[in-house]
Amino acid sequence: MNGTRPPYGYTPGFGQDSDGGQYFPGDSEASEWSSDFKPQDYSGAVPPYGAEYGSGGSYPDYGTTGSADFGEPVPTGTSSGTISENSAPVVSLVPSLVLAVVSLILSGVITFSSMGPTDSSYRAMSLIAWAAAGVVGITAMSLYFIADTKRRALGFYQIVSWKQAVYFATVVLLFVAVVWSAVEIGLWVGKL
Repeated sequence: MNGTRPPYGYTPGFGQDSDGGQYFPGDSEASEWSSDFKPQDYSGAVPPYGAEYGSGGSYPDYGTTGSADFGEPVPTGTSSGTISENSAPVVSLVPSLVLAVVSLILSGVITFSSMGPTDSSYRAMSLIAWAAAGVVGITAMSLYFIADTKRRALGFYQIVSWKQAVYFATVVLLFVAVVWSAVEIGLWVGKL
């Protein structure tokens, strides 16, 4: 036995030691095999698929940093030995939330002002309020669902209560804005 370590991935056959010679338990070589083992530097060995060598011919530390599938960046806070925060993308709800509030403001102006269903400004404002919440606002929710699905696919997903509250508030505001503006459109159509 020469005391060298086989290259990465080498598996000796049945009844062979790492040098390719015959190995039988109980031989004097068996005790020698464990006592004179000396690790060697295999800097010329081929790394696993997709790996690159670090300094000194050693393999890099996999799984601590990098990026997720499809080129998406790993959520912030990724470092060696820590779990990153991966939760709902609340920022993606902002367009829908803003459109719901705009629609509610327009509907409030229509309802609490002196405008009547026969006025042309009433018709225009009610249609704009309905389109803002019902068409654009609900369509903008798809941005949130796409980003949330990507984050859930990354692995560990944390449910944060205040982010859930923002989501439900956005859904409720959009619902109220759509119904309120639809009632105003119905009043306008009824007066034709």
